[in-house]
Amino acid sequence: MPNIPRLSAIVAGAVALTALAVTHTELRPVTAHKNLTGTKTAAQTPRRLVRTVRAEKPVIGMKTAPEKITEPTFTPGLPVIYGSVVSSYGDWFVVDNQEQLGYYAFQPEANVKIQPIAIHPNLNVNGGGAYSDRRLHYHLWEMYAEDGSETGIVFNNYYCVVNTDTWSFANLVEMHDEEYNIAYDMTYDPTTQEMYAILWGPYENGYCDFARIDKMTGESTQIAKIPVMSVLAADNFGRLFTVGSDGNTYYIDKNDGSLTLIGASGIKPRYIQSATVDPETNDIYWAALSDEKGGQLCRLNTFTGKAELIGNMPDDEEITGLFIEAERKGLNAPGELVNCIFSYVGGKSNVSATIPAKAFDGSALSGTIYVDMYMDGVLKDTKSGNPGSTVNFSVAASDGAHPIVLAARNSIGSGPKTFKTQWCGPDSPAAVTGLNFALDGNTATLTWNAPTQGLNGGTIDPSKVKYTVKRFPGEVLVADKISETSFTETLPDGIATYYYTVTTSNEVGEGGTVLSNSNFMGNAFTVPYFQPFDTEESLDGFTIFNSEEDRGWYWWHNTVQDFQCMAHKFTLSNAADSWLILPAIQFDKSSKYALRFTARVFDDESPERFEVKMGQGATVDAQRVTLMPVTTIMNEDAKKYEIPFTVEADGTWNISFHCVSSIKSYYLLIDDIEIVETATAEGPAACTDLTATPGANGALRAMLNFTLPTQTYSGNELSAISKVCIYRGETDMSPIAEITSGLTPGGKCSWTDENAVQGENIYRVAAYSGDAKGVEASVSVYVGYDTPMPVTNAKAVDKDGNNVLVTWNAPTKGVNGGDLKAGEITYKVYANTGDVLADGIKDTSFIDDRFIGVENQYFVYYQIHAQYGGMESEGTLTDFIVMGPDNAVPFTESFKEAGLEHTPWTLTTIAGNVTGCWGIAASGMNPTVTPQDEDGGFAYFKGADLPAGCSARMTSPKVDLFSADHPVLSFWVYMPGSTCRESLDIEITHNDNVYTKLETIDLSAAETGWKQFKVAIPRRHCAESTMVAFKATAAGYGKNICVDNIAIVEDASAIEYDTDLEAVSIEIPEEFMPGETREFTVSVYNNGRNTVSDYTVTLLCDGQNAMSTKGTELAPGDVMNYIFKATADESDRGVTYRYAGKVTATGDENPLNDVTEEKSITIGVAGVDGISADAMQVFASREGIVVVGANGKTVNVYDLEGKAIATADAAGRTAINVPQGIYMVRVAGRAYKVLVP
Repeated sequence: MPNIPRLSAIVAGAVALTALAVTHTELRPVTAHKNLTGTKTAAQTPRRLVRTVRAEKPVIGMKTAPEKITEPTFTPGLPVIYGSVVSSYGDWFVVDNQEQLGYYAFQPEANVKIQPIAIHPNLNVNGGGAYSDRRLHYHLWEMYAEDGSETGIVFNNYYCVVNTDTWSFANLVEMHDEEYNIAYDMTYDPTTQEMYAILWGPYENGYCDFARIDKMTGESTQIAKIPVMSVLAADNFGRLFTVGSDGNTYYIDKNDGSLTLIGASGIKPRYIQSATVDPETNDIYWAALSDEKGGQLCRLNTFTGKAELIGNMPDDEEITGLFIEAERKGLNAPGELVNCIFSYVGGKSNVSATIPAKAFDGSALSGTIYVDMYMDGVLKDTKSGNPGSTVNFSVAASDGAHPIVLAARNSIGSGPKTFKTQWCGPDSPAAVTGLNFALDGNTATLTWNAPTQGLNGGTIDPSKVKYTVKRFPGEVLVADKISETSFTETLPDGIATYYYTVTTSNEVGEGGTVLSNSNFMGNAFTVPYFQPFDTEESLDGFTIFNSEEDRGWYWWHNTVQDFQCMAHKFTLSNAADSWLILPAIQFDKSSKYALRFTARVFDDESPERFEVKMGQGATVDAQRVTLMPVTTIMNEDAKKYEIPFTVEADGTWNISFHCVSSIKSYYLLIDDIEIVETATAEGPAACTDLTATPGANGALRAMLNFTLPTQTYSGNELSAISKVCIYRGETDMSPIAEITSGLTPGGKCSWTDENAVQGENIYRVAAYSGDAKGVEASVSVYVGYDTPMPVTNAKAVDKDGNNVLVTWNAPTKGVNGGDLKAGEITYKVYANTGDVLADGIKDTSFIDDRFIGVENQYFVYYQIHAQYGGMESEGTLTDFIVMGPDNAVPFTESFKEAGLEHTPWTLTTIAGNVTGCWGIAASGMNPTVTPQDEDGGFAYFKGADLPAGCSARMTSPKVDLFSADHPVLSFWVYMPGSTCRESLDIEITHNDNVYTKLETIDLSAAETGWKQFKVAIPRRHCAESTMVAFKATAAGYGKNICVDNIAIVEDASAIEYDTDLEAVSIEIPEEFMPGETREFTVSVYNNGRNTVSDYTVTLLCDGQNAMSTKGTELAPGDVMNYIFKATADESDRGVTYRYAGKVTATGDENPLNDVTEEKSITIGVAGVDGISADAMQVFASREGIVVVGANGKTVNVYDLEGKAIATADAAGRTAINVPQGIYMVRVAGRAYKVLVP
């Protein structure tokens, strides 16, 4: 027996507050994504993407730290900065051909020392990260080549939340929008509890997205498009600071994304990097990286914008996801200055501001308050005054733009800063407004409105503004520094598209430039007309009116995806009001026409709106005829449109596309515009009764039947039909067949396409009278094998404890309505791991035999796909079940160290489109709580983070209650107080996804703190494969519901005793090595009415008293932990000892709970006890007698007198309805006694 020294009882105290975290849920396999879109600059991607060994797919609960790591050493008094090292030129960074990705710590000192904290490939914060409340939120993305993928490239993007206490995944979301949610950097605003990010966007033309991030899902909400920035950090007062790729430091308004220049940082950042605030000092630290200076740790001065060097990174490390764990301080510094007024008079910048009456935290200010004024990164002046008084500054300023920063301070420190870029001195003029270019024959006339203010917001003299006019193409100077606000010239003869620029200037210099609309000069086009926009010259003859400068319609060549089209770029100031007007086209009022084009969006989360108009003239006012009303589209794939139309007068007409998308939408793409004549006055009317019949048995054949017209398009009698042309496809103008004989007006006609294509076939039929084409009639038909509909009624049941029986119903129709031959349908079955278990089977059932002889329980579900003629249906999911041997009673789960003793605990969302609603925490807030048994873990429902109505269930592993006499579910709930509106139900199920409520816990009681609940499990639920569940429902961002110390035990304490101490549990070491001294903890609970002080707690080893200690006074409902220490000798190596805890109290009336369960440990190794269970289940339920796992067997039910009263053939879950009573059930050679209450 190990040497056990004399001990005193030790009662554990509260642990430090840490963040809530989720763990152990089931995730679906990673799926391949299509290739990346958009171009990237070096500022957007990590410096290196070495992937010699791919990171393991992250899952919730996965530990991301090694078991042993060198304890870091820190310099007292300096903050500790944590960051993810994504690349380094140090030899230490690559070990055994594997990068040492993970989290490291360092401090702001000249000799920067980087020390490992948690090393794991999944702690690679290469898509931006932010920290709040002991949770690290970040994006992890990877791109790698994989044979068999759609493009040869697989792109995975995960939004991760990691519990920084345990470095385990607390939440994980597979992002399905490719790179659009990946950030350069992210930050957490402590004043609003919001996360912000600078996103890839996708990157285009030097701009990126400034966005708000949902902490639960990782999804972004765009606030604005801004120039590319590299880092983002929020200070204690909620001010956001960023450094651009231009090296300048900016204040960024979190409401609209507007940028205010502070000053040059002195570093031009390259690759990905990060900045963070020290909550104690409000200093911002930046792990900077540039080509010129390498890796540096800097302090970002938010008064001047300068990056102040602290120390160089030892090996030019590239570090992201920076954070500092510290308490937020300095909030009683002065609040924001108010009534700030800026003016410029007589060579001086004049500023007045009112000192706030309150501190930032709302407390009253008193005494002298100082106000500092910085201009151009230099402290120019300091004024002082009392709270509520006004201070005035007057500082000499040279002509030009000057960044100004103001802040009030007291003995605590500086408060929130005020930023302004002030223009001083004379200004050059702003651009003209209302520029219009009109064309009358060869005469071009431009008119515009004169500017009234300066280009930079300064003042000008409008009478001194000059205008320079250039004509395009060719950039021909046609007027230089004229004073008039109009210009006219005669254009040379010929066909061309013209437009102009007008540039303002004055004595200060050149001002703004505006581009005019364009006009096409020359003869009109004729039908047929086709414009594929393959080159920029395709725009000849087009007229464009854009509602915002540099935004609206333009020709776009996307080099990454290799396409050309007309694109409408989103507006930033107002909803779009931009016109794309086609060149003039000659039309005849006696003919019928069709306009064809494709339209799509560039991001299906950003809808676009447009209409199609036409008129006689290339002006907005002329577009008075509506061809297609305002339509909203969200399709990323090009959709074909065909609009039939006629004109009311012979002559030239202009067709236009009018974009009216919402402000800050995205890109509308128009391509392949075609106009064709579909009928002439003398041409035949349309054929009628047109039908198409597909070939039988999947044959690629289609038979067309139709009736020939009897009239012309204009309504006259048709004398003869010269031919009938048949076309396949929506736009193909070359006929696939011509019928020239047997054609009589009103006659029947048929034709068979022996070369129809697999899938949807569109046929167009047109009759001709001479050379005059008639109106087309069209029909579509699906030819060939149809894609089968998904299977239905998919189920998975535990067949016999070792095998899962998966069943489903076969589809009878295809998705396009086609018939299916049942005998030719096959099926593919996937496991939830993504493995293919069966392929090409014809049966509508499958037995999964992977669980024969397993020792653990497994969460499983299946996805079934129907296959027919080479086509495959969408998958249908079964419900989940749990396979493997049942746990025995007593069953306990205390979530020790934020982990799990038994798995799987299954998380199921019942209502609300949110996953991960349950989790595990070491401690938490809302309410503030630590574990009931102080073992470092409890479970909780995230009511504080969820909207009203979100409901989720946490279901236990399977427990065998078949032989239990008085099973009781015992658990502790932290009562959050009377303001709690969340609900908690206790449920039970039998591995069949049928849940029965046992009890509702009243969470609205006025009491707070941990409270124990015991729920007796009715006899009818005492069966094998029993699972208990905790179902919680959110009331709307209210309280978290915390649960701890869950147990299913045989409990005689349903009878209340005056004196009853219970030895609740014993905790033993996971491993016990010779020479080590380890702790054994026995928990004692007062289960009686009286306070007990006369009792003894004993540690039992192999049933013998190893050590005892006198207990301390224990009030009813209280629990006390007693710690015993033991030392193992070398002679104990390989010996297995059984430990238990025992409590002996004077007058104890219930000795049945005086001893804990035994736990065994082998000295020198770790030991785990195995549990076995029977395969077949027979039990009572609300349905009567239930038999599971006896498929194909006969079930006989007898009363106590031996009389047979029921017989059934078992299949899946078989329920036999019988009245109350005691029955004998015989099945598969076994007998079961069942009580039906």
